[in-house]
Amino acid sequence: MIRVGIDSGMDGAIVALNDAHHPVVQMQMPTIDVGVRRKARKWEERAEKAIREGKKPPPKTTKGKKRIYDLVEINRIFRTLKEQDEDLYVIMEQIQTRQGESASTALTAGKGFGGIEGILVAHGIPYDVTMARQWQLAVLKGVEGNDTKARAVLCVQRRVPGLVLPKAKKKKEGQADATCMALHGEATRPAEKPLGIVVNTPKPRAVGPPPPPSKAWKK
Repeated sequence: MIRVGIDSGMDGAIVALNDAHHPVVQMQMPTIDVGVRRKARKWEERAEKAIREGKKPPPKTTKGKKRIYDLVEINRIFRTLKEQDEDLYVIMEQIQTRQGESASTALTAGKGFGGIEGILVAHGIPYDVTMARQWQLAVLKGVEGNDTKARAVLCVQRRVPGLVLPKAKKKKEGQADATCMALHGEATRPAEKPLGIVVNTPKPRAVGPPPPPSKAWKK
């Protein structure tokens, strides 16, 4: 059985583990960069204003690049997993908007989340949607610390030693969360034990001498 954890954020990840806790898939959430949006335009406005006032323009920033989910690549991943093992189960984290996020960011996240759900339904893959607090309470129980991100990394290092997390902080935290969700799938949907076939064979009867012949009835 393969259990898949999906940290559904734009900086999230997809991690699949088999029953032996060996990583089958370990990757960042596939996205497509579609160019720079509002923040770049704001930089241009500030730069033009500084030039008009005879000041030095501010340094150009690369922040604000707009990304969308690469649903084609996500579909390919789950098609490959389904071909590899029919017994597949997915745990997805419910998306939540954060304070200060724009409506455009929330809309992109919602469209991506719905697109991933549609892929799972189309392939007939069973899945469950969980809040972050739910899998954290279940998987991180007994792991010391107060920072849930650091505790998730520590939990993965202990329980899945064959999975090497990246060094970049965001990528490390995203893959650690996805791995913890895959581990949470063990409790949500444990592997079914094969049923043994029981054959009821009749007990052999004791073989004795044949009964004496019955006497014929006479008038």
